[in-house]
Amino acid sequence: MQLRPGQAALISLAMPGLSHVFLGKPVRAAVVFALAFGLFFAGYGLCTDRIWFIGLDLGSLGFLPGSLHLLIPEILNPTPYLLAHTLQDLDGPAALRHIRLPRESEHLGFWLMAGSGFASAFAAADACWIARGIKSLNPVKGIDLGPLRAALLTFMVPGSGHIVLGQKSKGLLVGGSVIALFLLGMLFSGGHGIDRAARPIWWSGQSPFGGATLLTALLVGGSQMSELSGRFFELGVVLCTCAGLLNVVLIVDSFSIAERRLLGLETEGEGKGDESSTASSEAASDAVPSEGGA
Repeated sequence: MQLRPGQAALISLAMPGLSHVFLGKPVRAAVVFALAFGLFFAGYGLCTDRIWFIGLDLGSLGFLPGSLHLLIPEILNPTPYLLAHTLQDLDGPAALRHIRLPRESEHLGFWLMAGSGFASAFAAADACWIARGIKSLNPVKGIDLGPLRAALLTFMVPGSGHIVLGQKSKGLLVGGSVIALFLLGMLFSGGHGIDRAARPIWWSGQSPFGGATLLTALLVGGSQMSELSGRFFELGVVLCTCAGLLNVVLIVDSFSIAERRLLGLETEGEGKGDESSTASSEAASDAVPSEGGA
């Protein structure tokens, strides 16, 4: 079945894996469906109704409470999110007490549910790429990394997608900067700059740095804050959020670079970074005659 790129992306967001079925990729469709639904309900099993506490906290801000739900990553995977919301009975004081009661592994559960949203978004981008029907025209030699895998690598570790694509200097520079910014934020916040239950809006900005938010959910999640973490705490939260938002730029950039490589729009020399630039400069200097020779 032929789908336009935009149609493929929208169908994939509505039902992860369905676009891949229409595009003749049944195995990839099964993997996408398992990831999107599996991550969501695995996380829901850990934090249960606590996910709705985030919605209550957002609504308490008093302005546009309905649209604030769009700020959570799960909205990128709407089908299981709406299904779970429909099956819950959120009325009555007993239900509210159950929602507000913290869970032991809720930090990991929150990350898994958010991870399902990012998995759905990556799958939609992959379906859009497949629907374009463009095969590799002149791929760079030695580089065999699709846009989806490059974006996933960058999502987990900033700059890693660029490094695998051959842009080592760029990957180390931009990736190292994002990681350093995140570590600085964790230092200023006393290790508690990432806490979805306490600061859901800030966490939404931090979550695009998937590897860091997962690591903090496993190592720091559930630990008590100390008094020492309050002096520069707000600055630390802002820095962690900036690191997450900057990683969105790196994810898009690595996806774009992988596309250009597969389409042959970037030459082999461009992927070698500083070495090719140095060689080009030396060749250009040799080609220019000296004043004495003239």
